[in-house]
Amino acid sequence: MSKSMINNRFLEETVFAIADGYCVINLTKNYVPGVMYQVIDGRQYNLNEQLGLPEDSSLQSLVDAWALTIPKEGLSDFLKEFDRERLLKRFENGERHISFRYWTRTATFEPMLAEDHMALYRDAETGDVIAVNYVLDRTEHYRLEEKERALELCCMYEHEVLERCEENLLYPGVKETIQELAKTHKVCVVSNCQSGYIELFLKKNQLEQYVLDTECYGDTKKSKGENIRLVIERNHLQNCVYVGDTEGDCEAAKAAGIPFIFAAYGFGNVETFDKEIRDVRELLEIL
Repeated sequence: MSKSMINNRFLEETVFAIADGYCVINLTKNYVPGVMYQVIDGRQYNLNEQLGLPEDSSLQSLVDAWALTIPKEGLSDFLKEFDRERLLKRFENGERHISFRYWTRTATFEPMLAEDHMALYRDAETGDVIAVNYVLDRTEHYRLEEKERALELCCMYEHEVLERCEENLLYPGVKETIQELAKTHKVCVVSNCQSGYIELFLKKNQLEQYVLDTECYGDTKKSKGENIRLVIERNHLQNCVYVGDTEGDCEAAKAAGIPFIFAAYGFGNVETFDKEIRDVRELLEIL
């Protein structure tokens, strides 16, 4: 945002604090007073200088220069959103805030998903329509969303594979041990898996009736230790133990304040534990 246009220091510092890029646009007179700025890791970059444009350039010259950083597939939408006549018409139709997204690059030449915002108002003294334009970098947010979507797809495919699977996926003795334990103990399952996976697993192995309660990260977005405590509190359990095969399981049991039994026949390696079993059927002897 042009420092010559902002006399209110508080406003300048506020915009600087929240925005990754900013400028003021006089839509009526078709120019951008001062220069455009972008902020990366606290450092302020003069975009006019990078684009080879002088201060107080016209909006159109800035748009034309910045268009060179826009991927071909997004160029027409970018030019449409920054069309001055269209912006003025939207203001006259009552719009006071406009936002849109487009892919571009940063001042350090990194890909960036820009979320552009324009706050529109009419200057009380001149009658000119002004757009306070600020840009937020949504690249990392977009990447996280993409990872979440990929994870959701993986979980969906995993459910489908388990649903179709006809093989016995249990370790020897697991089903019989759970059935026996359920006669004298309250059996619960806590996992870091996605929503619905435990229920599907129990259904596929005809174990639903033997398990009192279940909890998972997919339902609560909480750690395994927190979910163990949830199950304990929800069911008023006492003298609990947690059986697992990874260091993460051990840490979860510690976080929940209960003993940990290391299933050494599983996938992981654990250095410290309260008890160790090499066959699940050993639980019938120690519990």
